[in-house]
Amino acid sequence: MISELIGHYRVVASLGSGGMGVVWKAIDTRLNRPVALKAIRDADATNTDAILRLRAEALAAASLDHPYICKIYELLETGSATLVVMEFVEGENLGDILARRTPPLVDTLRWGSEIAEGLANAHARGIVHRDVKPTNVMVTAHNHIKLLDFGIARITGDAALTQSGLTLPGNTPGTPQYMAPEQALGKVVDGRADIFSLGVLLFRCLAGQLPFEGTTRDAYVQQMLSGTIRPLDQLAPATPGPVRDIVKACLERDPARRPETAMVVAETLRRAGDMLSTGTIPVVHAPSPAIPRWAMQTALLLIAAAAAVFALWRWTSSPVEDTAPRALVPAVTWPTAESEALISPDGKWLSFISDKQNQRRIFIQAIEGGDAVPVAIPGAVVSHAWSSDGRELAVVVRQASGHFLMVVPAFFGGSPRSSLALDPTFEDPLLVRWTAEGVYMDVNRGQAGRSLIHAALDAGTLKDVSARWPKPIRYRSIDVSTTGAVVMDAAIDGNSDLWTSNVDGTNLQA
Repeated sequence: MISELIGHYRVVASLGSGGMGVVWKAIDTRLNRPVALKAIRDADATNTDAILRLRAEALAAASLDHPYICKIYELLETGSATLVVMEFVEGENLGDILARRTPPLVDTLRWGSEIAEGLANAHARGIVHRDVKPTNVMVTAHNHIKLLDFGIARITGDAALTQSGLTLPGNTPGTPQYMAPEQALGKVVDGRADIFSLGVLLFRCLAGQLPFEGTTRDAYVQQMLSGTIRPLDQLAPATPGPVRDIVKACLERDPARRPETAMVVAETLRRAGDMLSTGTIPVVHAPSPAIPRWAMQTALLLIAAAAAVFALWRWTSSPVEDTAPRALVPAVTWPTAESEALISPDGKWLSFISDKQNQRRIFIQAIEGGDAVPVAIPGAVVSHAWSSDGRELAVVVRQASGHFLMVVPAFFGGSPRSSLALDPTFEDPLLVRWTAEGVYMDVNRGQAGRSLIHAALDAGTLKDVSARWPKPIRYRSIDVSTTGAVVMDAAIDGNSDLWTSNVDGTNLQA
């Protein structure tokens, strides 16, 4: 085959084989550029399914034009042979990389973000890859990725293309260790199946092993369908919390609980990578080996001496304190109305409500800067609050059927974890606070005045805290601390003052 001329392509080297296909490197003699030729192996040259699959790959991938997807140049049918002419990628297969080593975290975040971005591009065009795995990812010489092999892709919403061979009947396409539960069960899948596969790939890159136990194909699939995920925090303790969260979300068995789109995954990994490179994301390091006591004592003496010298220098040099005012830089400069800006409990994220695109939504942006990313929430946002761990938001939304209190993921999309319908007499809440006991809302009830309402998220119940106070109180403003203390500006018994109480109504005092 080497040196053979196929059409105007001269074969120069074998690049490998797998499944029913073989790939060669060739030179396009017309354009003088390297290409890759993918063909069916001689043993399967008359296999109708193999031919359909190869044509399917060309049809699916040729409609995509994205820097992280391998380009298809031509479907070449010459004599009895069918070949796909594609972009030649100089680099290494991710599967080969993982067979040798666990990649650095910064590489995993970069590659994962790029794979997700490529998948998002395919999904936006109705194409589901259905076989996302390391051997279908090339890492280029410039450390970017190219997504390969759309041979079992499914084009959603296009029966003609499906019937032409993009979905082969009578089998479950995909690689068992990387396929989503719904795919393993033979159900019709959408882009969320690729998100699950990406979660498996990310877990493999981070932990050096697959997320589920199982030494055989059937045992692994059974664990994937009903078993527990291996603990990523123990297998890869250096993985930052937001990255563990997005991987866990990708691996949800219920597609509705996975990130809403692959672009959400891409953006989360990209932001984590940016923060890792700037040192603004916490990374847990392995404990250092024990240090001999004598070495520790010597080190402490040296540190103390150095500190004394430094203090003496500072005292004698007496630098003039810089009292110049710092410049204020706007977080966003949109021509829309923004309100209710909150900072996450760890101080690293800014959330705010904006009317951008004519819908009240929550946007989250890193304090250090970067793009503001919308949070997927069904309805117009009225008010919101962060959870104590900074992973979720309690959000009051207005829908056609009324107001709802929802708990949604802050960073990686997905369906609300809980949704509680509010009393029809409630107007837009003026305040939302999330404490260990639940969510508190300051609501206006029309003629009845304002009330402090407690929502027990797990029980799904609402209680009027105001009714627990020893006397009726009409307050002008109110707030609730994360520890459950209430402070309000109110006039009680003719005394207009700041009053405090416990959330159960006890210990009311000015």
